[in-house]
Amino acid sequence: MGVLRKPRLSPYLFTLLTFIVFITILYGEDFICIFGQLEPIPGRAISRPVKKREKLAFAIGKSEEKCDVFKGRWVRDELTRPLYEESECPYIQPQLTCQEHGRPDTEYQKWRWQPHGCDLP
Repeated sequence: MGVLRKPRLSPYLFTLLTFIVFITILYGEDFICIFGQLEPIPGRAISRPVKKREKLAFAIGKSEEKCDVFKGRWVRDELTRPLYEESECPYIQPQLTCQEHGRPDTEYQKWRWQPHGCDLP
């Protein structure tokens, strides 16, 4: 009578399964959102398209119908810009800080978006 061997999991298969579990834990919610199977989480910001005639609370329009914050141009504003120092802002992710990553100038901070037909405070 032969000796019964206990079935073993191949190290390659084990590594693959471990990797899949790791990726699922890291990106599972993103994958579910992509495939549209996740209901919105209460209290979480959800982006939605802005209707053409919808009034935007943050835009001060000269006339309500002509205010489209998505159409405009970049204008140089040396009087009120920059609003803050990059190193003082706790909301900028470290990967996105231009100054800490060696950008020598600060001229890019003196530009603001000016929509046609309205002002952004």
